[in-house]
Amino acid sequence: GVYVYHGIDMIDRGLPMARESLLVNEGLYRRKSTHTAKSIYLVGKGLWCKYKYDEALKLFQEALEIYDSTHGRQHRDTAEALHWIGRTLQRMGKIDEALKIQRE
Repeated sequence: GVYVYHGIDMIDRGLPMARESLLVNEGLYRRKSTHTAKSIYLVGKGLWCKYKYDEALKLFQEALEIYDSTHGRQHRDTAEALHWIGRTLQRMGKIDEALKIQRE
């Protein structure tokens, strides 16, 4: 799969690259593949860094759904998606929901 480095200092360049990676991975694999899920996750992180929490949350949830169905709950990718969902909910002021997610 195609992956893009995403760092705080590279948001403006990294987000478009992550979106391009998503398109490439969708074409090579499919929307529900783990390769594509990683790109979905990276686009979510880019949006999160730009304070676009609603959009980021949807992408983190989509990545979680893919990881959960392919890897299960005990996998690192699944845990990472859960972590970012929790952080996003916290930033959105949804503390109770964030705590519930963090306990999963």
